[in-house]
This record gives sequence, C-alpha cells and structure tokens, in this order.
Amino acid sequence: MSRTAVSITLDACEHALLEKITRQLSVAEYKKQRVRAVLAAATGLQNKEIAEQIGLNRTYVGKWRTRWAAHHQQWQQSAAELRPRMNACLVLLWLNDKKGCGRKNEITLEQRAKVAALC
Repeated sequence: MSRTAVSITLDACEHALLEKITRQLSVAEYKKQRVRAVLAAATGLQNKEIAEQIGLNRTYVGKWRTRWAAHHQQWQQSAAELRPRMNACLVLLWLNDKKGCGRKNEITLEQRAKVAALC
C-alpha cells in the first residue's frame, strides 16, 4: 500500500519568493535544498523524483513537504488582518529544524564555568 504525498500549491507571489530565497547568498545551503524540495513538490513531482533531483533522501523530502504544507495551511486559515505577510524570514522559520534536534551538550554550564575560571 503506497502513501500519497501531501499536495502543495503555490500562487505566483509565493513561487517567486521561494525562487528568490534559493538565489540568496545569505541563506544556508541546507535551507535552500528544503525550499527547492517545496518548489519541486508544487510542480507535482513525487518525493522519489525530488530526492534524485536535489540530492536529498526521500524521507527528508517528505518531511519538509509535510512540514511546509502544515505551516502553509495554518497560515492561510489564520485571520487575514492578523496574518503576517509571507516573506523570506517566515518561510525560513517554517523550514527550520525543530528545537532539540542535533547533538546535546556533554559539558554542563557549571563545568564550563569551572574551566573558564582556570584560565
């Protein structure tokens, strides 16, 4: 049984904004890959095709596609007068890693302070 990927639709302004983000030098490459995955998903490609095209794992493509769709849907359903205008900061915030991802500190703040006191 195959699962169906979340469909993504972008209007012309949103598409142009995402294209602009992929060309910005100040944006990290891994975030650009995520944006490219969303752009490719909006064209109707499957996760496997997107993964081959941009060099990500198929699982990650699905993850970012789903995360984008959830944030975008929530954004669209919010009250128009309270909704922030879509901009690069908002898009990159949506495609950020969740808090708590990555390696945990092995040295506590107390240990760090003791080492600093020795210097």
